[in-house]
Amino acid sequence: MPHEWGIMRFIETFQIYDFVDTTASLFFAFVLGRIIGVERQYRQRTAGLRTNVLEHFRVSSNRRNALSI
Repeated sequence: MPHEWGIMRFIETFQIYDFVDTTASLFFAFVLGRIIGVERQYRQRTAGLRTNVLEHFRVSSNRRNALSI
């Protein structure tokens, strides 16, 4: 029974705006990181595709955490 309470509490407290905002933020971080990473990899710079995508995800998630404090 406690498991069902957890699901019900999640459903009751779920905020669609926050979910969409977070999803959009992470999506745009991925897209921008990918664009910058492809450009840097094409020019054979030190930070490539994976580095830039991961870095943009980190910055985006840190921004979300800072705003929620």
